[in-house]
Amino acid sequence: MCTIAAMPQSLTPALSCAQVRYVVFAASWASFATMAVEMLFARIVASYFGSGIAVWGSIITVLLLAMAAGYLWGGKLSQRSVVHPTRFYQLLLWLACTLVPMVLISDLILSEITYWMTDSRYGSLLGASLLLAAPGWFAGSLTPYAMRLIVTRVEEAGARAGLLSAMTTLGAAAGTILPSYYLVLWWEINTILLGLVIMTAAIAGLPWLLWSNTAAPALK
Repeated sequence: MCTIAAMPQSLTPALSCAQVRYVVFAASWASFATMAVEMLFARIVASYFGSGIAVWGSIITVLLLAMAAGYLWGGKLSQRSVVHPTRFYQLLLWLACTLVPMVLISDLILSEITYWMTDSRYGSLLGASLLLAAPGWFAGSLTPYAMRLIVTRVEEAGARAGLLSAMTTLGAAAGTILPSYYLVLWWEINTILLGLVIMTAAIAGLPWLLWSNTAAPALK
């Protein structure tokens, strides 16, 4: 159940049970972080454009479109001859990096947009495009790549796809409820965002310490 045989005609390494679980955990965390960022970004944007339905529509639309593009890109990456967990954790690290601008310069960007655009609909749409599109892209790319890593036999595809989908959905639900109900009451928004960046980077880097003997082949 835990040991996975590598598929023929592929450089996908066989993953241990612990590695499979960690990939699922990391993908779930990415979903948590993505939804948490969406909720926190809505709180930031409210100071500039309000919190009306049009503003929420802008945020959700940008994030969904970016994730859809990321799904396609991640699917193409998973079809390459070299498929390795290292690539997956690189994508997760890039997700952490794309959250940094929201911590450092979101207020600067949004205040500049409000100066040039008075319509809250298009202002929030532009702000979300500049600050949420990149995180959404990398968050979307993780799921198909994780699926390729944990599913290497046809007979296990349904169960493992269901497991990954369930865990990432639970992660997204937790990322929605925890920031909006609790985290914003305990810490400032930038503190929460910085925590998400650090945790995401740490989760991406930990496998190099745990499984350093499984070095990746050259990734193209």
